[in-house]
Amino acid sequence: RCASRSTACGHSATRGACAATTTLGTETPCQPAVAEALAAAAAALRAAGAIVTDEAPQIVDPLDIFPTLSAVGAAANYGALCEGREEELADYTRGSLRRGARLSGVDVARAEALRDRLAHELARFFERCDALLMPTSAIVAHEHGARIDEIAGRPINPWTISIRYTPLANLVGAPAIALPGPPDRDGLPTSVQVVARPVDEPTLLRIAAAYEAAVGGLEPQFSSSP
Repeated sequence: RCASRSTACGHSATRGACAATTTLGTETPCQPAVAEALAAAAAALRAAGAIVTDEAPQIVDPLDIFPTLSAVGAAANYGALCEGREEELADYTRGSLRRGARLSGVDVARAEALRDRLAHELARFFERCDALLMPTSAIVAHEHGARIDEIAGRPINPWTISIRYTPLANLVGAPAIALPGPPDRDGLPTSVQVVARPVDEPTLLRIAAAYEAAVGGLEPQFSSSP
């Protein structure tokens, strides 16, 4: 279980309690290099004085909410502007606009109800922890235009590849910051993110500053070897 919440410690390091996880809601697949980057980031924060435990919050899966609200928002805000210009749009954008236009009021109401539930569940989790430490992306950098339809041997929807972890903060209005992680074995970049409770930017920034100091600045001095 997550360590008891404590007060962040001033100028040099944070002693706030962080929970490190690659799982949000349901099991969230990520590449092994991403999990290794998260473990390295957790170790760096521990070295800086933070209490970091391994615990996944028991929450609604953000991907049960975000695609619906994103699509309906795109259709409402940009649908009329894009009429007659669909051929100029990327496949993802065109598909999102079409899906948003087909969604019903019941679909949107269900997504909003789930978002409210997510906010309450995360608030309960943040009663015990100051922040979540998790990947920014489920995969390392890939070739431009590459279609990714599996992660770690598990099939996934290619359109959700970039939103496995980032919607959580957007959905609940929580502050978040992405930080550079160690490169993978091929030298490709990774990233981790810290998410704090809503309106607690000071704790978020203290944790980020402690991490940055622990890894030697904006370009972490990690080894790419295991």
